[in-house]
Amino acid sequence: MIEQITYLLVLRRLDGLQTLAEVKGRAIGGPVTNPPFLPGHEHLRWSELTNTDADVMYRMVGREAAADAAHRGAEHVGAGRHVRAAGRCPGGGRGRPGLG
Repeated sequence: MIEQITYLLVLRRLDGLQTLAEVKGRAIGGPVTNPPFLPGHEHLRWSELTNTDADVMYRMVGREAAADAAHRGAEHVGAGRHVRAAGRCPGGGRGRPGLG
């Protein structure tokens, strides 16, 4: 459960960074550079997930978002180490099995 919350927080931050990049791109009339969400991953944006059924969101975050955030997106927010730890340690990366 803790790891899903970690992924959701990372996805929320990445969505904010994507929105900022889009606004900058529109302001200067250029493309979005270094977007956190690549084409085909827009459904993982926080703004999209909040309109998703809770069960679907849970499965999506458990499968797709976890892998996406841990391998690519978390580096955008400097959280890569924490996200990777949450995915590999029982108890949500706190090193305390059974409490996550």
